[in-house]
Amino acid sequence: MIIKSEKDILALISNKIEENISLDYKQGEALSKTDKAKNEISKDVSAFANSIGGTIIYGIKEDGHIPVEIDNGFDPEEITKEWIESVIDSKISPKIESVEIIPIELKETKPGKYIYVVNIPQSTRAPHQASDYRYYKRYNFKSMPMEDYEIKDVANRRTALRPLISVDTFIRHSLVVYLSIKNIGTEVAINVKLKPDKYLQLREERDIEGIPIFSRGIKFFPPDKEFVFWYGTFPEIVNGDKKPSSFNIKVTYNKLTDPLTEYSDEFHIDIRDYHFTTSKTSLIEDEIKNMREAINKLTNELSRKMDKLSYLENIAGPTGLQLSINTLRNIKHILNQEPLEKIDASYLSHKAFMEILGVDFETAYKIEHWIRFDMKSDPVQKHSLTPEIMDEFRKYFKLPEAIE
Repeated sequence: MIIKSEKDILALISNKIEENISLDYKQGEALSKTDKAKNEISKDVSAFANSIGGTIIYGIKEDGHIPVEIDNGFDPEEITKEWIESVIDSKISPKIESVEIIPIELKETKPGKYIYVVNIPQSTRAPHQASDYRYYKRYNFKSMPMEDYEIKDVANRRTALRPLISVDTFIRHSLVVYLSIKNIGTEVAINVKLKPDKYLQLREERDIEGIPIFSRGIKFFPPDKEFVFWYGTFPEIVNGDKKPSSFNIKVTYNKLTDPLTEYSDEFHIDIRDYHFTTSKTSLIEDEIKNMREAINKLTNELSRKMDKLSYLENIAGPTGLQLSINTLRNIKHILNQEPLEKIDASYLSHKAFMEILGVDFETAYKIEHWIRFDMKSDPVQKHSLTPEIMDEFRKYFKLPEAIE
């Protein structure tokens, strides 16, 4: 859940988004500078870190776990982002990494005041202890003390971490073997070092030290980023001796959120494992499928647009379209266009003025006569047309520039 603006806050209230295991609303007094409030902050923030992470929004009134309205807001001189950060760091042990505190200015609802959004990640260093020396979890909209077995389970989270970096091979069309190095996690890996054994060969006989990510490493490796190398053909690898069919690659790295801890994994690759298996669809086949779906979607959308336009195709009248001005306004709003372009009145008949201005035959005829035969005169004084009618006329019609 991304909440970064006053508009996002108001959307939570208008949509009545209920509190849940990863979302909590707190009123203004929750950020007061009393010891009780500080202890509650430590309890609530540590509970999120010990559970699955989540967001606390300080400055919203709720009723039955449903947000009702923005509270009085916080004076940014009194309650600051740095103060909240200091409370969290000093009251929770060990320190929670990557807590994000977002001050949101209430420009529309309470100018000069702020709301604070605190985003807490699921911690890999859990369990975290609150200021009362207890461990808390999120349960049923609340921060609840953890049982002994739950504390042990959370502590085991460190040893059950999923690696960030994956090294693997894949084969396309049962022929070409590729080597893939990918960040499969949700965090940024930094200072990535790849240490293959002596059997790995890439780019035919070229030394892997000539390939940058092997010689220099990867300084910044974001989630979903992938490097793919051509390794060889399946027959030459399993039936020949030019390329080894198996090799090992050791990977070491740090996390952007934990730059002092070094993580390491070792991957064993054996191309012979692919014997008697089927290959996945190729990248080209996947792209063709995606393009086909996109083209079908575009075609359907165009068909819907053409169906709408067909309603207007054969409709003609004195103004070009046999529609009332109210209908034209509705079309404008529906299509979200700019204000209607004025109609050139030079060659229109009285029927057009009757239709658009809603005047009677006599008034419409006076307008037509004035435009055709006496346009340089004052229509109000000479042709008995009221100022109100002429104001309405100028909204929808234009005259030659010399007259205007």
